[in-house]
Amino acid sequence: MAAAALPESMIHRCAAAALIRGGQVLLGLRAPDRAFYPGVWDVFGGHLESGESAEAALMRELREELDIDIDDPRPLATLPLPGGEGDCRLFLVTRWRGEVRNLQPAEHQRIAWFAPEELPGLPLADPAYLPWLLPLLAPRYDPDASRRSFASAPPTLEEKHHD
Repeated sequence: MAAAALPESMIHRCAAAALIRGGQVLLGLRAPDRAFYPGVWDVFGGHLESGESAEAALMRELREELDIDIDDPRPLATLPLPGGEGDCRLFLVTRWRGEVRNLQPAEHQRIAWFAPEELPGLPLADPAYLPWLLPLLAPRYDPDASRRSFASAPPTLEEKHHD
């Protein structure tokens, strides 16, 4: 028997960013008392408010969490949330205004930049981040290629389970 679909009011939609600079990605260590993903490294972002686009939510969240204004967020993937409770739009951000600083220490107890070789050993909020983040940190990565090659991107977790 197939699981019943959740009502739209119970579906979570979120937007998150892979902030890349100098061959490194910025991640936040979620506080151990957080309801979702406690004590793991995560990308930055949050839930969409009613009527808000993913891009607008991302801009708002990064201003609230990191005190930056982003330019040209580029869509990378849509990852399903565990249990089919919604999805998260993942974006690439390589340009922003302002100095990154942790404005939400109750949410992210630490923020840090990581090189690609450091990522496989980190406890990540979602293991599906790894195949998306590593190519973004490659020395010859072309950010415009993310738009051109979206159709040939690695499968999402949901797609892997339907093979």
